[in-house]
Parts: sequence; structure tokens; C-alpha cells
Amino acid sequence: MKRLLKGGRVVDPVNGIDGVIDIDHDKWSNPSTTDLSSNTDIWGLMLNLSYDLGWGKIRSITAYRELDWNVAVDLDNSPLTLLQGNFSTQQHQFSEELQLQYDHGPVSAILGGYYFDEDTFERATVPLSFPPSPPVITSILAGGPATRDLQLSNLETRSLAAFGEVSYEVVDGLELTGGLRYTEDRKTFQGTVLTASTSARRRRKPATPRR
Repeated sequence: MKRLLKGGRVVDPVNGIDGVIDIDHDKWSNPSTTDLSSNTDIWGLMLNLSYDLGWGKIRSITAYRELDWNVAVDLDNSPLTLLQGNFSTQQHQFSEELQLQYDHGPVSAILGGYYFDEDTFERATVPLSFPPSPPVITSILAGGPATRDLQLSNLETRSLAAFGEVSYEVVDGLELTGGLRYTEDRKTFQGTVLTASTSARRRRKPATPRR
């Protein structure tokens, strides 16, 4: 009897094996040595306001959203502890659009402005057992020499826009429309990569015995 546990680990009570062993794979199982997980939280708000001026309308569209994503994966997808990864993203964004709308007789028009602000932070951690060759498999599984890569990313996006459009109904069913839009986008990115290696630790020089 074999019992499948979280992350693809298996307990075999007959042979006393607690670890990853050969099983009949199906779409719900894999030989991963990592507790796999994936979680995404998204929420947002929107506020739509308008005011009637008689000859037209003023309209405001405000929105806010947040995203939080975390995942843990076994990148090598094998029974060996070789390559694993933990990734996360946090993002929040805000936008505001103002419109002045005009509609009278054969003429309709809209004049407006738009602002967008988004900040995104991403983190990636990849522990890597090294080297993954057969002679050192025992050392790897015992937590031997390994490296850990940490990647941090910050992305900022700012956008401003102004737009206008005018329509004129020449005759019933025929309308002429013209419009302009100007947009300015600015993006700032900062990335940091850190690598730590247990094999790079400073070793003490053996003491020379005195005579």
C-alpha cells in the first residue's frame, strides 16, 4: 500500500520508505520533492460619477486594484532535490479619468484627461543544488554544496493623457467625427540579482603544528 502525500511524496509502510518512490503516475501526481502551491489574490474598486450641466455632463471614472501572487514550484520535476523556485508579485494601480461631454443639436463633443499610476514588485528565489551529477547525489540530498539566486524587480509606470473628439451630424445618418489624443508614458525599472553559494564560504587555513 502506497499513500500519496502533499508535493508528490510517498510513504510505503511495508518497506519502510519515506520519500519519493516510483508510483503509477496520473494527472494528479508527479515526482516533485517540493510542496507545490499557487495563490492569487486580486481585488479592486471603481467609482463612476456624473453631473448633468444641462448642456452637457461632467464625468469622473476612478479605479484602484491590487494583486498578490505567490507560487512554489519544482523546476526540475524529478525525485531529486535539484532545482526549486519561489516566485511572488505584488502590484497596485490607480487610474483617474475626467470627461467633459457636450451634446446639443447636430454637435456632440468630449474633452478629457487620464492619469494612470502602477507599481509592481517581483521576487524570485531559486535554490540550486550543485553539481547535480551522480557521484554527488548523496551529498545533494543531504543538503550539500548549493547556490541560491535571489532576484528583485521594481517596475513603476506613470501615464498621462489628454484627448478630445467632436462629431457633427451633416444629415440624418451621416456624421463627421474628428479627434486627437496625446499620451505620455514613463516607465522606471530597477532589478537586483544576488547569488549566495555554500561552496564560496571562506575556508580556514589549517594550523601548522609547532615543534
